[in-house]
Amino acid sequence: MGLRHARGYAGLERAGVASGRLVVVYDADPERAARAAAAFAALTGRTLRAASTLGEVLADGEVDAVDVVLPTAAHHPVVLTALRARKHVLVEKPFGLTIRACEKMRSEAERAGLVLAVAENYRRVPTNRALRGAVEEGVIGKPRLVAVHVVQPAPADHHAWHGDPMVGGSLPLLELAVHEADLLRVLFGEVEEVHCTTAGFDAHEKSEDAACAVLRFSDGTLGQLAVLSAGRAGEHGGRVVAGSSGTLVSARWEGWERGSVIADGATAVPSEEWVRAWLGRLAPERRQTLLPDRTWVPDLLEVDIQDPFRYGIATELHDFVAAVAASRRPEVGAEEGTAAVAICLAMLESAAARSTIAVGDVLSGRVHRWQAEVDRGLGLG
Repeated sequence: MGLRHARGYAGLERAGVASGRLVVVYDADPERAARAAAAFAALTGRTLRAASTLGEVLADGEVDAVDVVLPTAAHHPVVLTALRARKHVLVEKPFGLTIRACEKMRSEAERAGLVLAVAENYRRVPTNRALRGAVEEGVIGKPRLVAVHVVQPAPADHHAWHGDPMVGGSLPLLELAVHEADLLRVLFGEVEEVHCTTAGFDAHEKSEDAACAVLRFSDGTLGQLAVLSAGRAGEHGGRVVAGSSGTLVSARWEGWERGSVIADGATAVPSEEWVRAWLGRLAPERRQTLLPDRTWVPDLLEVDIQDPFRYGIATELHDFVAAVAASRRPEVGAEEGTAAVAICLAMLESAAARSTIAVGDVLSGRVHRWQAEVDRGLGLG
């Protein structure tokens, strides 16, 4: 993901849309830092400085903001250090491993009066912007049920930290499901309660690698989420949104692709056709807000997870830089980042307690069973 961010900043600079520019890169592994710098230089012809320590980055007077792309357990200590050094911060999802970690970062940013943004990219995928438009416009009536599934292969050895609760929390329920949690909030509003069951199929994992959850939204919509991070034979995913007068279907979970709009009494419309029509009728100002020019590829709407301009990443980077420049709130700040994490933690708490859990109880700290050991390990217990 760090390489994708580097390519995203490079692409924005080449397109002439960034109000800031990447100036220095740091990684505890110098080889990884070199790869990021090389990827940036290959696209821009400009060489980045390579820092030897995080302190060197934060002491650099030219640096106004930092982009934190690290294993989740490292998010809150690094973000707090950066905020205390008077730097604005963008941090990758999930925002934090626990609610306490999230709240520490949120309160520090508020105290310091600095921009703190969370890198949630799925909501910014153009087809997902259109999916929200379809729901808001009542194309299928009132939503009644959303069902999402994702199957991904087991992580490679160099991603083994994903399966360690003390480092990554949970691969299926934080690393993967937090994407969906944020998008579901955008589509249907707040999740009130969840009931979740987890399982572990691969012995090398320290935590669960599968989860099935039922969600209830505050407006009465029901949700079903199934995530498997120990899949075989490639990646698979999909989404169905059923409403009072129709259904939206997608053959992919990252974006609205190879699907359709099926409304009562009408011929099914391919999702690609509906998306392009929706984009075409967006008012220019609204379009610029949702999808700023040159941060996405209008002719290539299919998601490509390696291309920051086709995966919502360039749009999120642009929003962060623009928020810093204008001293405004980012689209996804600490509040939104915490809310998405809370849904995922509610699923983990539900599995641990074998009972239905209210998301509000997780946010308030009333429910803290799964998080307790993690918080102690983070020094937040």
